[in-house]
Amino acid sequence: MPRRLEIAGWVMIAALWLAIGLQYFTGIETVKLVKTVFYFVVLEYIWASVKREFFPNLR
Repeated sequence: MPRRLEIAGWVMIAALWLAIGLQYFTGIETVKLVKTVFYFVVLEYIWASVKREFFPNLR
């Protein structure tokens, strides 16, 4: 499994646990938090793939 994908998975797991804890203990609605983290992780992964494929000289 690619290292970036593994890190993204752990970030998503941590965000879900945080959201579950916040919603359980405070009653704050956390759907927006989970959506934001999910979109960020997916877009970051897509950008890394596009950059690697089409712009190999960028760092």
